[in-house]
Amino acid sequence: MNIRKSGKQCLVYFANEFDSNPRVWLILFGVFYFCLVFPASFRPLWYDELFTYNVATLPGFRAMWDALTHGGDLNPPLFYVVTHAVLSVFGPTEFGLRTPEIAGFLVMCCCLYAFVARRAGACYGFIAMLLPLVTGALRWAPEARAYGLMLGFCGLALVSWQRAAEASNRAVPLTGLALSLTAALLTHCFAVLVVTPFALAQLVRDYHRRKIDWPMWLCIGLPLTACLTYLPLLANSQHYDYHYRVFQPGWHSVMEFSDVLFAPALWPVLAGMAIIAFGASRRPKVDPPIASLWKTGEVALAAGFLLVPLLAIALAKLTVGPFMVRYGIPAVIAVAVLFAQAAATLTARSKLVGAAVVLVILCFAGGRIAVQFYDALSAVPEEVLDLDQHQELPLVVSSGLIFYPMNHYATSSQAKRMWFLTDEKIALRVTGSNMFEKGLPALNRLFPLRAHLQDYSEFLAAHPRFLLYGYADNKMDWLIPQLRDDGAQLRYLGKRTDQLGLAVLYDVEMPSSALARRHSYSGS
Repeated sequence: MNIRKSGKQCLVYFANEFDSNPRVWLILFGVFYFCLVFPASFRPLWYDELFTYNVATLPGFRAMWDALTHGGDLNPPLFYVVTHAVLSVFGPTEFGLRTPEIAGFLVMCCCLYAFVARRAGACYGFIAMLLPLVTGALRWAPEARAYGLMLGFCGLALVSWQRAAEASNRAVPLTGLALSLTAALLTHCFAVLVVTPFALAQLVRDYHRRKIDWPMWLCIGLPLTACLTYLPLLANSQHYDYHYRVFQPGWHSVMEFSDVLFAPALWPVLAGMAIIAFGASRRPKVDPPIASLWKTGEVALAAGFLLVPLLAIALAKLTVGPFMVRYGIPAVIAVAVLFAQAAATLTARSKLVGAAVVLVILCFAGGRIAVQFYDALSAVPEEVLDLDQHQELPLVVSSGLIFYPMNHYATSSQAKRMWFLTDEKIALRVTGSNMFEKGLPALNRLFPLRAHLQDYSEFLAAHPRFLLYGYADNKMDWLIPQLRDDGAQLRYLGKRTDQLGLAVLYDVEMPSSALARRHSYSGS
């Protein structure tokens, strides 16, 4: 009985604290969030992030835009302008490069708080703010690509629309809506899809008002002009075939997206739902109906973000392009807002229930920090794989995903003996894509590589023996299976876990008979 009473008193204390000192808790949330993303902020840059590094470290906007229009990357320019500005403060470091995305994700979380708390109070605002931290979306917060920054602008647009829909003096929120959506569209090409939730919400709002809000529609439609910056970027992408079979869009993409983005939040959500159900069952029958707690347009806006991954899959299917889970990441906004809205509605905005759910989600998010520290302390060091052995032999890296980061971090002596082999026909036949075969030479023209690119057959003719380093099993790689098909002898030397999987080192020798067969095949 005492335990139950103490627990209730604790919840009352936190509920009152959340309500009376929200700014203090917002600051504490920022500190907590930074602790979550801090370990990943300093890890080495991976393949995609190096595109950001290449463009953002150029001397000015003209140089950056020139690089983008010649195939330097596929994102619109604002992302690189913001990153360039941050690097001028922090320097070209891993943390500096990722700072805009870390900040953008934090801004989104704070905007979720503002959007929900305006209707349901601080406790439910904190639920919406915390929920993204237990989803798969958090993995893209400390990544030097456009997703965190795009989410920040989406959050600002969300709050601006809500304020513009009810304010008498609407100049500031309308301007905020137009600028936030424009900034989102100038950050990532797939951000064009986030216009859909706002258009849907405004349709619902206008239907209920029986009146068209032309200024709001202007602020929603005007940002679409930012799509003009996509044209030169998309023109360059036509030279590449991105049809990796593993990234082909389809109905399976919906399940894959749900598994990556939402599955990590399953247990926190289930625990929260149990608390909400208990709180709803204890709700006095005399409570007045609270259907008016949420405005229909706001519910439509939040739910509209669930359409983003579906539209991204449809767009990828229509354009015969790839679908990546991260293209639909704005759907995390829908999950956070709708869960908090449902919790507030079912419990009549009970502060006790809200505080309990906040503490549960906080415990799950804190568990991530505990797991990170435990893994760091208890990790058994792997056997060191020495890539500098047999320095008289060339070192071939089979995967572009490994080669490009290794080219960036390698010493001069390492880069001199490092190769990436290309054969567009084999790549298209085995993987369905020529991204590395065309992409790396194009990058070499813009940002000269320190390592070497060479045709597969030409390299074999000049180097019948070499070291080979690459992923043991990766559907984006063709070199290891092709060498086996060509009769090469692969002798295992060791392995280690790379950022994207298990990487293996081989000593490869091509028998003269295999070389002759390969020469006759390539000649024909």
